[in-house]
Amino acid sequence: MAANITFEHQLLFSIESSNYVAFFEEQDPVCPPDFTDAGLVTVIPTPDKSGNIVKDVEEYVHRASEHDDVFCAAFLSSVIVTGDSCEGKLEIEDLPQAWRTTKIACLSTRGSTTIPLPGSYVLKDQRLRQVFRLYDDDVNAFSIAFRHSEANRLSPLRVGGSRHNACCVAVPSRLRFQPSPSKPLHGTRITVKDIFDIEGLRTSLGSREYLKLYPPVSTTAPSIQKLIDLGCHVVGLSQMCSTVLKQDPTQSIEFLAPFNPRADGWQSPSGGSHGQACAVARYDWLDIAIASDSTFSGRMPAQAAGLFSLRPSIGAISTQGMWSGVPHMDTPCFFGRDLSKFRDFARAWYADKLQHAVDKRRPYSVIYFRDFLPTDNVLQMQAFHGLVRDVEGYFGARAKELCIADEWANSPPEEARGRKLTEFIGSEVATRSYVYTFWKRFEPFWNEYRSAFNRKPYVPLPTHVNTWKNAWSVTPAQHQDALARIQVYKHWILNSVLGGNSNTILLAPLGNVRPAYRDEWPGVQGGDQMLWSPLMLSPILGAPELIVPVGEVPYVSRISSRKEFLPVCVSVMGWPGSDLDLIDATLNILRESGRPSEVITGSRMFGQ
Repeated sequence: MAANITFEHQLLFSIESSNYVAFFEEQDPVCPPDFTDAGLVTVIPTPDKSGNIVKDVEEYVHRASEHDDVFCAAFLSSVIVTGDSCEGKLEIEDLPQAWRTTKIACLSTRGSTTIPLPGSYVLKDQRLRQVFRLYDDDVNAFSIAFRHSEANRLSPLRVGGSRHNACCVAVPSRLRFQPSPSKPLHGTRITVKDIFDIEGLRTSLGSREYLKLYPPVSTTAPSIQKLIDLGCHVVGLSQMCSTVLKQDPTQSIEFLAPFNPRADGWQSPSGGSHGQACAVARYDWLDIAIASDSTFSGRMPAQAAGLFSLRPSIGAISTQGMWSGVPHMDTPCFFGRDLSKFRDFARAWYADKLQHAVDKRRPYSVIYFRDFLPTDNVLQMQAFHGLVRDVEGYFGARAKELCIADEWANSPPEEARGRKLTEFIGSEVATRSYVYTFWKRFEPFWNEYRSAFNRKPYVPLPTHVNTWKNAWSVTPAQHQDALARIQVYKHWILNSVLGGNSNTILLAPLGNVRPAYRDEWPGVQGGDQMLWSPLMLSPILGAPELIVPVGEVPYVSRISSRKEFLPVCVSVMGWPGSDLDLIDATLNILRESGRPSEVITGSRMFGQ
């Protein structure tokens, strides 16, 4: 039987300290006739009916130098100018001598369908080959990098990094992309958590055993395919905790946990979607990271990495093609550095699925729960209350401090029948509800692996070591009773505690901000997550939750022996379906109070 052999042609080259790759595609544009030598080329578009082509070209190059990380002056060695009226109107002498341009061509776009797109190219074999810049993944955030075929299908990049134990990621020139009504996210660079299916590739779930068992998938997850159709450029899959269970770095046995770039660089990335958060906090060349959130896996990494993150309303984005352990709580989510870009991204991705609009006639209500407040962390509490005051000022409403346990004791739902909150939705209910659901979703992999290899799969020790053992004995009737109790709790929160006011904003700190070094063993913690925890509110209510960086907590690092700064973020939660209004309100609050609505990459969110 003849072997199926595939040849892939590519050209690797460097300019100063920057690395590049160009792939050879059959449909690559043919170069102008007098461009006979191999070399670097920039294609520059000019406006229709340009009155001053030289000025337009110079301004375009200036903008490219400022906004495109692929372009550099070396690509001006040869220049192709395109436009409806530019043919024959430019000579080398018209261009600045500093460009050192040796060849120039002008191509009219009038009636032509073969004009190359703007951007940087390398001329090889009489074809213009699109150039990608290569970046080393020095925080180990990626599991696999992609290249895009002519048909926009994703395939492994197959280009190694230039550093020890580092893969590299290829990014296209930003000059090639122009957002439009049909592609509003055109050119947005994203990475995707390795929990989503990508056609032709294996989905790992961060597990070597899962990779070993299952073949490549045949379709891309609809939520990711929609982003591709909207113009997003997926640069690769990024890491996650193994089998969708929380592991600290010392528990990440199969794949090394990514490095959190904040503070001293040795802090835990904290949570299942750690690869996405670390990538956005480290790399300026990445715009957005697509992750998932169940009980906290998309929100705590945002806290650890000092990023904006949105957990959308439940059901707004399809989870088809995304491995989901708890379907009634799981949702895709996303990370970013610039909140001003969140609304357009969310609107394009899933606004058509939102059913709620804020009632402008009703006043806003601002609430925070004192349950689980880190009151001993003075600096974190100062940062939290600072944002509370700004929210109060924006809405003209005094924040209410409530206690969930006290509210339950004073006005419990009828279904509670006198039982305390900790009895009605205690740890046993957590085990019988979402933990049992997760096990039943995970069980097919467990059984199929044993059938295929005649042994159990390796699963890293989770923090909650006895979780599954307790779930094995749950009966279907107990499971349904637990789910019903959670629904009672949900409706009690919405209608009794929040008064049915859809213009309610809930604020909460995220954990207790203190050093959590990646080389420390966290210990084995028994029991399941408490259902009345603030981190469980948005999964239970189905509400959107926005994570907002607001400050820092200084500490003296035992690694660097100097003062470092940990991010402090606050959760801002809205009514189910109010995602876009929540983004708008939060952005306005930050702007009116003089707070940053954007963070930067590196050790500190807001710079030195």
